[in-house]
Amino acid sequence: MHAVGAKKLGWGGRSAYDRQRTRDVSVKIEPSWTLLEEIEFPRIAKLQFTFEEDPQLLESMGRASFYNRAFDRVSTKASRAVSLEDVPLPAYVRVAEDPVVQRLAAARAGESTTYVFMSDTVAALLMATPRTAFPWDLTVHRAGNIVHVDQRAEARLDQTLVGETSADPPSDDREQLNSAVNLSAEATRLSAGVSRLLSAEQEAKAFGPDLPGQRSLVHQYYQWSLGPDVRVVIRSEFNGMARVGDQPRSMLLRAVLEYTGAGTSRSSIDWRSKLDNQRSAVLAAEIKNNNAMVARWVYQALLSGVDLIKFAYVAR
Repeated sequence: MHAVGAKKLGWGGRSAYDRQRTRDVSVKIEPSWTLLEEIEFPRIAKLQFTFEEDPQLLESMGRASFYNRAFDRVSTKASRAVSLEDVPLPAYVRVAEDPVVQRLAAARAGESTTYVFMSDTVAALLMATPRTAFPWDLTVHRAGNIVHVDQRAEARLDQTLVGETSADPPSDDREQLNSAVNLSAEATRLSAGVSRLLSAEQEAKAFGPDLPGQRSLVHQYYQWSLGPDVRVVIRSEFNGMARVGDQPRSMLLRAVLEYTGAGTSRSSIDWRSKLDNQRSAVLAAEIKNNNAMVARWVYQALLSGVDLIKFAYVAR
């Protein structure tokens, strides 16, 4: 399953440079494949659905650490270092291999209602499709009334993309330090490393059984109704808690990477001269250069029902 097409989206959309650039496809399309339908971006941009009822929370897993509010005082003159030495790329569990999804699907198999299972990563990507520039594809598997929409085992849709919608996007050459693949891996590990750094020790809220190998991560499985005969079950996630007054609030924490060297976007700005007094300008530039990624984070936050999104600005 893949979407095709191009559309100038204005601020934060594809640049003229990017529209002229030839990119490698995400998966090789074999001559034996049958084309069922071609969906262009303008058609996707017009799609909308109004939910008549709130989603149903089916199950929760994991715990979320509380944010250490001392980091609100971090500035360019009083910065904190983030080490990636012992931070591996987070392991993404495909929906079809998720034990909770398998159990939920087995309990619903054979019903007249169709159940579509996907992660918030996949759902947010579909919602942000008109903003994307890098190639991507999804797998769809149907068995009776159970449908799994997922990323391929070798794909990196769950990783943080860098400079996707910038005027000068990163190179596809994996040998370069600032290639799209290498920057994506670095930014993804940064989000995991920053999440550890910003957590208050020994303070967390449990939402269910711990997720193996995760100190601060919550999975919640919501069921959404798309009509009388279709239900969508989305595995959403968030990775932190914060106190607003005396109330605990759920939080999605993500790291934003400033990189230098070959491949640096011409539209980037110097963070160190702007972060303390013009943070909104930095955020605006990040939205422009990573429009699709920021949109996906917002959609993930909406699907998870979290109260806050916090960005950590990390420069090399």
